[in-house]
Amino acid sequence: MKLDWAMLQTPARWNAWIGVAVALSASPAHGQDVPWGRIADARGLSKEQRGVAEEVLRTARCYGGCEGTVLECLVAGDSIGTRLANFVARRAAANRPAENILTSITNRKQSAFPAQTFHPDLSGLVPSGSVDAPVQVVIFADFACPVCKVAVSALHEISLSMPDSVCLWFKTFPLAQEARSIPAALAYLAADRQGLGWEMINMLFEHGADLSDEALDACAATVGLDLERYRADLQSEELLARVRAEKREGVSFGISTTPGILVNGKLYRGIKTRVELLDRIEEELWILAAGR
Repeated sequence: MKLDWAMLQTPARWNAWIGVAVALSASPAHGQDVPWGRIADARGLSKEQRGVAEEVLRTARCYGGCEGTVLECLVAGDSIGTRLANFVARRAAANRPAENILTSITNRKQSAFPAQTFHPDLSGLVPSGSVDAPVQVVIFADFACPVCKVAVSALHEISLSMPDSVCLWFKTFPLAQEARSIPAALAYLAADRQGLGWEMINMLFEHGADLSDEALDACAATVGLDLERYRADLQSEELLARVRAEKREGVSFGISTTPGILVNGKLYRGIKTRVELLDRIEEELWILAAGR
């Protein structure tokens, strides 16, 4: 704003100028203090971590209903702004630099509002949760992948605790560098034929460090499979074709590593921990409720 010196010639004009200056300084874009009390996950941040978080809050743009910075939207009480502010605090608490957090926010936006959505084939799959749930999650995973173990375990638990809101579907995605990935995928599918697919998923991830034939047989026995039928199904060309088809499908969606996760057909580009996966699911429920 250009200062008009004529404004200073009378007390009335001087008071008007002061009023404008105060209004500007009170706006979120002009020095608004960060309301840390509104950010539950900011509790316990060190001074340095708060500095990083504040830099991001004042810089990153919100997405959703509010188009300001995350700080402006937080102050305005916007739901996505508040969610993003807590995400920023969690990443700052993990000692991530501001540049990294800003990139993560871009990934969050692409996860929530992508340019393209996908429609995986769910025929023949047994879900965890209600097929009528508003949030449908599909995970492509490798049983030798430790991050997959974390993500599948978290999503399975979420689907069991929120069955009317979340439905989880599992697809195999064996990585080429893992020699035992395909045998493990076949073991899961053989168990699935006997109605014990989810039990086998959990058991295989528990044995992820050992997926030898002996370990797979032990998993099958533990979950209660008919072992003769199980061993016959392991030789099935149909099951091998299904493993290959599921991986091809995942690759066509842009998945190149595991786990690959779709939330209502939107490729998830975020962190694969329970906290962040639940946050994404809750965000998707908000998006649906808001009609965005």
